[in-house]
Amino acid sequence: MKKLVVSAGQICLDVTPIASPLAGDDFKKHIEPGHMVPMLGMDMCIGGSVGNTGLGLAKLGQDAFDVRVIAKLGDDITGRIVQDILKGHPVIDGTVVEENTATAYTLTLTPAGVDKRTFFHCPGASARFSAADIDFEGIRDAVLFHFGYPGTMDRMYPNDGEELVRMMERAHALGMATSLDMSPIEETSNAARCDWNYILKRTLPFVDFFVPSIEEMLLMFKPERRDELRRRAAEENRDITELVSLEEDVEPLARQAIEYGAAIVLLKCGVPGVYFCTAGEERLKKIGKNLGLDAGKWADLGWFEKSFVPERIASATGCGDTTIAAFLTGVIEGMLPEKCMQYALATGACCVASYDTLGGLLPLDQLEKKIQAGWPRVTVEIS
Repeated sequence: MKKLVVSAGQICLDVTPIASPLAGDDFKKHIEPGHMVPMLGMDMCIGGSVGNTGLGLAKLGQDAFDVRVIAKLGDDITGRIVQDILKGHPVIDGTVVEENTATAYTLTLTPAGVDKRTFFHCPGASARFSAADIDFEGIRDAVLFHFGYPGTMDRMYPNDGEELVRMMERAHALGMATSLDMSPIEETSNAARCDWNYILKRTLPFVDFFVPSIEEMLLMFKPERRDELRRRAAEENRDITELVSLEEDVEPLARQAIEYGAAIVLLKCGVPGVYFCTAGEERLKKIGKNLGLDAGKWADLGWFEKSFVPERIASATGCGDTTIAAFLTGVIEGMLPEKCMQYALATGACCVASYDTLGGLLPLDQLEKKIQAGWPRVTVEIS
């Protein structure tokens, strides 16, 4: 009998027009009245945490476990498209439909061969997701409950994250290992006015795997430092991940999450790679019993895992989410931390080589062959 894995949270329809190389790198100059931008086609897939991490888990682990996806859709044509796409994936559809509501969608503009994306996003029904949309009794035997993007959901963060805390606490109490991913927070949104430091301080004791990005952590824990780095990045025409410091930013933020109660932290740092660290054995013994993690082999670890060089760069959409999907797949299958991290970064490199999130993903045994054959790592360093 297969294990059950749950992926819940934000879902949306991702629409990505594929730009012709003739459009050039200076994409912004084309997005003006009177300009026609040459395109090659269009990719349409399910996005958000559920679409990227959830379907990534289903693809990578389909021989080992079943994935139930839980999210909220609207009763519009976009929602029907999402449901039709879900039918083509090996998942158990646990989506709920809210009447008279639009389904979330994202239009992503990506210049050919360049990791610079512009997003046009409608939060739709996904923003109205809450713990009431989850049949906890129906998933109580799941080995893992992964939740993504609470900052995009209007019911998750009010009252110091009361709904988020309650949901993660209940999943953890039922014996499921819990995993939490974050997302960028729009600066003009209600979520941006919340004290995310305090919300996470309340939530992380019930989170076994905490998997945000470095920029998200800076925004929530050290906003002034994040603003400083963003200014520098803009002035130097660089990405913020090229400017963060391992000693000043990455390690302290990851350890802060451990101090707040998380058991295992993966801090995604863009092209350079991912920082990984774990709590002590006593905390790891509290990870959801359904998972059966060997706490002794995972306790008190920490290192920076460098990315693998992708064959090409088509689109970075979903790269971080599929990186997490591969890591969690390794965990569920009982692999050691070192191997889980290798597969995570290898999957991220496969993801960016395709315009859609899942098209480039390879089975873990094929990733192993590429790694053993000497797959090179990136040379980009974190200072």
